[in-house]
Amino acid sequence: MKLTYLYGRLLEIGPLGFSIKLGWRIHRILKQIIFHLYFRSPLSCRIDPEASQGSAFVNPDFLKEISADISDNLATEAVDICNHVFQVHDHDTIRWDPDTRPWVNWQKDVVRSFHRHDFFVTLIRAIRFTGQDKYRQCLDELIRSLPQCYPIGDIIQFDKAIDIAIRFLNWSAVLTLYGKASWSKVELRYWFLQIEWIRANLSPGGNHKLLEGLAVFGAGLFFKGIRRSSIWRDQGQQIVLGEMQRQVDNDGMHASQSMYYHQVCTTHFLKFLLLCWRNKITVPHEFLSRLQLMLELIWWLKKPDDTHPMIGDGSQLVTEDREHWEARGLIPVYDRLSGITANNSDDAVDWFLSKSDTFPKFKTVLKSKRTSKTFPSSGHVVLQNDMGQYLFFNCGPFGFEPFPHHGHADALSVEVCLNGKTIVMDPGGYAYRDDAIREFIRGTSAHSTITVDNRSQSQLYGNAGVGRTAAVSLIRFINTEQWDMAEGEHDGYDPVRHKRKVYFVKNEINSFLIYDYVVGEGPHSLKALFHLAPEVTCREISSNGYNLLIDNEFVGSTYIYSDKPCSIGYHKNKDLQDLKSIISKRTGVVEFSTVIEAKSKIHLPIRFVTVFSPIKDIRTAIDWRAMQCTLSIANKRTRIDLHKPDS
Repeated sequence: MKLTYLYGRLLEIGPLGFSIKLGWRIHRILKQIIFHLYFRSPLSCRIDPEASQGSAFVNPDFLKEISADISDNLATEAVDICNHVFQVHDHDTIRWDPDTRPWVNWQKDVVRSFHRHDFFVTLIRAIRFTGQDKYRQCLDELIRSLPQCYPIGDIIQFDKAIDIAIRFLNWSAVLTLYGKASWSKVELRYWFLQIEWIRANLSPGGNHKLLEGLAVFGAGLFFKGIRRSSIWRDQGQQIVLGEMQRQVDNDGMHASQSMYYHQVCTTHFLKFLLLCWRNKITVPHEFLSRLQLMLELIWWLKKPDDTHPMIGDGSQLVTEDREHWEARGLIPVYDRLSGITANNSDDAVDWFLSKSDTFPKFKTVLKSKRTSKTFPSSGHVVLQNDMGQYLFFNCGPFGFEPFPHHGHADALSVEVCLNGKTIVMDPGGYAYRDDAIREFIRGTSAHSTITVDNRSQSQLYGNAGVGRTAAVSLIRFINTEQWDMAEGEHDGYDPVRHKRKVYFVKNEINSFLIYDYVVGEGPHSLKALFHLAPEVTCREISSNGYNLLIDNEFVGSTYIYSDKPCSIGYHKNKDLQDLKSIISKRTGVVEFSTVIEAKSKIHLPIRFVTVFSPIKDIRTAIDWRAMQCTLSIANKRTRIDLHKPDS
């Protein structure tokens, strides 16, 4: 059994991640021995009972700066909390009475999510917008009762370091706003042991370690009267700065290759920056530069409908969950830090920044108009204009090499927007459950790319296991007045190779051309797949073309061509027994969608050309001998040489 477990862990995190974890576990055992010595000692000599409350990352004027009406979802969730019904991250609502401890008997993942106490932030937001005493009384009750309901022994048994880290950051932010000038010995010991437990159980790397380092750093600033506070501050700062170097590339992209985790980790780094600024700690220039790149990448990749590509694990930021709410404020936060007037109706901005803050300003390099852009270090490309046409091209690696489990087998996949609406989209992350939906949604057939012999480009196992991953490369990016082009390839079907070129034909045509070339030997079964957003429907207009509709209104058209015989059609998923196309915009929730597919069983090589256009009467002609594609409308005509990508 133990050998099976070790083999499973080796597959899940790879040889490098496994070796890191092995050394980390030995180191952690030694730290835990030291922690248990702390746990058994009275520690009275180590704690100043009058420890002062330092500042947290949060804007201290948040409760004074009311800038918007309370949303219906936030109001409903706040009322539920007052009735002891809680929205638990990734789970359904649960009931918990502060004078009992039924959480000990819950499922382990429910316990961990509930322990993070994100509902503290929900209540403080409700207080901000309404000022009603019922929310204050509920928050008072929870603050008083939780230390008694969460004995340190149970925390050690049930919680991970990341859960304690999130809990501390929530507590420190809320208590900064709500007011608590001094701490009793019991309370200080309670938090002292939790911070030391984080230090004894630090994750080996990845976004978990980043968040744990942020909490340790924040605790060193928050509990200034605790003698170990300087140790916490220095260690936490070292961790956060180190993880910025390891996890963020020269384009500003987070190494997880997940847009969701990129946004969440950006909020962690932003909190660190605000802690430093508010406590007059110098921030290294390299850290500031990379954080600015992270924020700019979020701006560049934002789609016309204000969502982002869902590559890798994750979801759209559509709920009032604290992580979603904080991340939704990143673009206006960046605007304000750049001296641009932010949207005053977004209370997430005021959560971080006061209108009177005089922090150093970022030097913004963003353009007023959206244009095509490449991110060569991360392998991503966005082809776009400011009229609602957008294509995201994924030429990035599978994931963060030591810990790749947030990656999907989605090499060379695309997301497409036409006329401001998302047409083709990534399926998202669904949930961390070892079931058929999770297996499908991680695999290549759930993404808008090419499959060969019904294989996945990368080897996937269970919930998060990863074997061999496809090597992906962005070959070139060309920008001209008439069109932009990006080209990438991967070896996931070795010895078969898949190369994809994407063109954005500009001017009046404003259409996307996707050229797939699959080369190899012998007979193979191929599928060119394009997964549509759940609200998009198809209406056939020819044997190889469809009008794309939302609420029966035209939003675009698509055509697929092949130089060898193939069948072209679409399939609307109707149940979970036969998974063809599903989308998960939020964790744990799936929507049925439509997939357009071109299928062929032939001898390689083969070429596919797919056109996505915002124009109903776009005309397309493919000359396979001359290797040219002609797009035309009225008297406008554009020819693309398929053989020479830099034509």
